[in-house]
Amino acid sequence: DGPRDAFVLDEQAPDFTVTYADGRQVRLSELRGVPVVLNFWATWCTPCKAEMPELQAHYSAAAGSFELLAINMREAPTVAAAFGAELGLTFPLVIDLDGAISDSYRVTVLPTTYVIDAAGIVRAQHLGPLDQMQLRELLAAHS
Repeated sequence: DGPRDAFVLDEQAPDFTVTYADGRQVRLSELRGVPVVLNFWATWCTPCKAEMPELQAHYSAAAGSFELLAINMREAPTVAAAFGAELGLTFPLVIDLDGAISDSYRVTVLPTTYVIDAAGIVRAQHLGPLDQMQLRELLAAHS
């Protein structure tokens, strides 16, 4: 089993700690109780940029019903923050500077999105960009 084999669904999500823009550190396991969407992205990824307004629209519409962590792959925090500001994003943009989080989730395509249920079990993986309806359906199926 190399780190690039397919990710196994229906198992406990690999835990990690991220730092929010305000300096708060948050562990994935601390977000239990609501579904969590992990979205792996980069500023240079054109489909990622197209997807972000869709993610924002559902995040705003369904406020509080799920957590969204947009995990930037290996870019400077200032680059990610400028990208978020340009697109008016209000969900947390966090940085996977050394690639450890993306490696633990075996991310090979950007964007890649995972849905983790309220108990911390990875229930769905989506490769490529999502739109609002797809995200709503993924969350509904696994909440």
